[in-house]
Amino acid sequence: QVFIPWYWPQGWGRRYLLFEPLITAWYYLAIRILKIDIVHPQGVDDFVFATSAAKKLNRKVLWTDHGDLKYVMRSNTSRRLRKRILFYARYAHAVIAVSNSEK
Repeated sequence: QVFIPWYWPQGWGRRYLLFEPLITAWYYLAIRILKIDIVHPQGVDDFVFATSAAKKLNRKVLWTDHGDLKYVMRSNTSRRLRKRILFYARYAHAVIAVSNSEK
């Protein structure tokens, strides 16, 4: 089964601190209700929210990076975001890079 969430506006400001539990809970319910076995996020926000929910449900996580990780780790993005990405990267069973540049 394929599950595609609605669009989350990106930006790791203060509003994400408020919405992170809500978005993670939404993923948790979607994964559980739809009986999803493998969670495959493909963007920075989803790396955090979907992986957090999948971890709580003991589901396998597979990330595909389309350039977001390189940008986040090398730019002046929020320290909080970098820490969250590195924390949740531990729970990804694999990370697929779409090019050698991303690898």
